[in-house]
This record gives sequence, structure tokens and C-alpha cells, in this order.
Amino acid sequence: MRNILIVGSIGALAMASGPAALATEPATTTSPDNTHYGLFDGLDSRSAYGQGVFPEPFLVDDSDGEPGEARLDWLHTEANGSKTDIIHPEVEKGFGQLTLEVEFPYERDVSDGTTTEGFGNIDVGARYPFYQFVSPGGFVDSTFGAGIEVGIPTQSDVSKNAELVPKLCPASHAVPKATPQPDQMAK
Repeated sequence: MRNILIVGSIGALAMASGPAALATEPATTTSPDNTHYGLFDGLDSRSAYGQGVFPEPFLVDDSDGEPGEARLDWLHTEANGSKTDIIHPEVEKGFGQLTLEVEFPYERDVSDGTTTEGFGNIDVGARYPFYQFVSPGGFVDSTFGAGIEVGIPTQSDVSKNAELVPKLCPASHAVPKATPQPDQMAK
């Protein structure tokens, strides 16, 4: 499902940045200042990364920088006589471009009269952007980052094994512009 969302997002971005989108961007752009910074000049100060404009995904990892966030998700499923509830608290805190997070989910499964419950792995993670692309008119703003998550087992009935999850974190958005901006009309 995650792969479908990523492929769909890339496809939508490709269609949105086609010939119609190019018409709204200036033919030539002059930039008096270098907007690149960071490791190997991979980041762009014009990017909206970390400002809350990237959509918060549902039930998948998000990749925008977070100055501070606390959230609580609850997933309830029932099928063929079994029930599962997962309560998933998460706290994220940003330090510059680095975002740290901690998650401590609680799971309860009831199947065939047997109940299994307990805290899942305590997940500690970090993510950091390494490359940003911002089109000259700002229509496309894409950030790519890397992250890692470590799952520390709680030795409950639902958490016995440690996990190590490396991540690539894409974050993109396209901003439609119906009319040229005043600085684009000068030429």
C-alpha cells in the first residue's frame, strides 16, 4: 500500500509539472543570492520543508520536519471473529533540520477467545533532509531525506524482537499558480 502511495504521488507530481505547469514559471530566472546550503549544498533555503505545508499522511510515516508534535492514533479492526486495537502515541521534536521521534504503541488482539496484549516495541527514530529541489517559480518543492528507526522490544506478548529500519523520506508538494506573480511579469 505504501508503494502505491509513493508511486501515485510521483505520478501526480510528474503530471502536475508537465507543459501546463511550465507555462506558469518564468522563462528565465536570475537569482542574486545562492540559496543552497548544508552538506554538499544539497538544501535550498526557498523550500517550505519544516513549515507544515507538506501533507500529514494517514497511518504511514511522515517526512516533513517537525518543530514539535504530539499525536495519538487508534486503529480498530474486526474480521472473522477477531478484533485488534492498536493505540499509537508519538512525540516528535525538531532540532534545526534534524527531527527526532519516539513511539510507544499498545496492542490488544482477541482471536478465537484468546487475548494477546501489551506494549509493542518502543521506537526511537531520527530523520534529516539531504537534498531539496525547488523549481524557479516555486511550483515544485521536493525534499529527500534519510532516516533510521530502532525498535526496542518491551518483552511483552506482542514485542519480543528488536528492529532496525533504515528509511528514505520523500516530501513533495506542488503549488498551483493561476496567475503570474509580479516578479515574473517584469520580463
